[in-house]
Amino acid sequence: MKVVSLYDRHGLGIGRSCPISAVAVSAIPIAGYAPPLNGLSLAQATHSHHEYPAIDVGLSSGTPTFAMVEGTVAVAFKSIAVFDGSTGRCGSTVTIDGVDGVRYTYCHLSAVSVQTEQSVVAGQQIGLTGGEPGSPGAGNTTGPHLHFSMNGGGRSLCPQPVILSILLGTPINPLAAPGTGCISGGAPTDWDQWLYEHLRMP
Repeated sequence: MKVVSLYDRHGLGIGRSCPISAVAVSAIPIAGYAPPLNGLSLAQATHSHHEYPAIDVGLSSGTPTFAMVEGTVAVAFKSIAVFDGSTGRCGSTVTIDGVDGVRYTYCHLSAVSVQTEQSVVAGQQIGLTGGEPGSPGAGNTTGPHLHFSMNGGGRSLCPQPVILSILLGTPINPLAAPGTGCISGGAPTDWDQWLYEHLRMP
C-alpha cells in the first residue's frame, strides 16, 4: 500500500504518514479552497488523465460536486441531448472563474445547481456528477465520472497537485501547478514529492 507524507502549514514534513486509502475529506474549505468531491481519496486525486492536463474521477452518478474556490459561474449548461458524435463532448457543464485567476471546468454532470453569473463560495455544491453512457447530458463518456480541468495564466494546469495539496491541508496557488506530468503515457510525476519540493521553497 502506498504511503504519503503529510505536511504542516509551513510545508515541512511533520514526521507522520498515512496510507492513501485512509484519507478522505469533505468539501470544507481550507485556506479558501475545497476539494471538488466529498470523500476524494489521494489515489483518485493523483490519477493521470488520458489526453491533456485534467483529471477524471470515476464514481457513481449523482455524487455532489463542489466549487473549489470562490468565484463567478461563467457557464452553467444543462444538456438534454444524448451524445451522438455531433453534440458537446463535455455534456452538462459548469465553469467557474475563480477569484484566484483560474477557470475551473466540471463536465458530464447529471444535474446543474447554479446559474450563469451566480457567485459561489468554496465548498458550495454546484451540481451532481454523471457520465452514464447514453444518458442525457452525459457527453462523450465510457462510464460515470467527473471530468475536471483548470486553466490559468494562458495555459492548462494539472489539477492533481492542487487537489492533493487541499487534501493534505496546505493548498498551493493553482497558478503554480505545472501543465505536464499528469497525462497518461507521459513521464509520470510523484505529486507527493513535487508538493514537498514546492512547499519547502522560500
